[in-house]
Amino acid sequence: MKNISFLSLLFIVSLVCIAGNAICGVFGDDNDKPVDTLLKKDPQNATMLVTLGIDLSNSGRYNESVDAYNQALKLEPGNSSLWNLKGSVLQKIEKYEEAIRAYNQALSIDHENIDAWNNKGSVLVEIDRLEDASKAFNQALLIDPENAYAKENLEQVSDKINELTFLKSVEILKTKMEIRDS
Repeated sequence: MKNISFLSLLFIVSLVCIAGNAICGVFGDDNDKPVDTLLKKDPQNATMLVTLGIDLSNSGRYNESVDAYNQALKLEPGNSSLWNLKGSVLQKIEKYEEAIRAYNQALSIDHENIDAWNNKGSVLVEIDRLEDASKAFNQALLIDPENAYAKENLEQVSDKINELTFLKSVEILKTKMEIRDS
């Protein structure tokens, strides 16, 4: 249930951002980063920092988005969904090991965070750790057996693992045949 309420918050925040670029558009000082400006205005508002992080990410300003999430995590270090958001931005900028650490932190807080399991599986696929990715997607399915994202990705990972296993078998067979023929 934690994820549903946070996802509702994210939906509302996204609507606010779409309706007028509410957070990034209000800053007047071009010398300050949006995170710094927000911290000057309301340093204890984690929700606004999350909103800012989402808006910055949607604007392609990923490093600043990570800064906003880091500041929000200082206020709410036990927020699993926030660690997951940070991981997803780190994944976008190909900081894969950092993303995995963020997903692991999310999962250490809430072992049933399906989004974190799916995102962890996704980043593991990107770095060709297919067996680990398969475990992550399986974990998501243990929590929610009907999770379409996990089902689809597990199937794709399994197909890729089977293909690689087949190709290795063919290579081994070729090598044995070459040895036998020499």
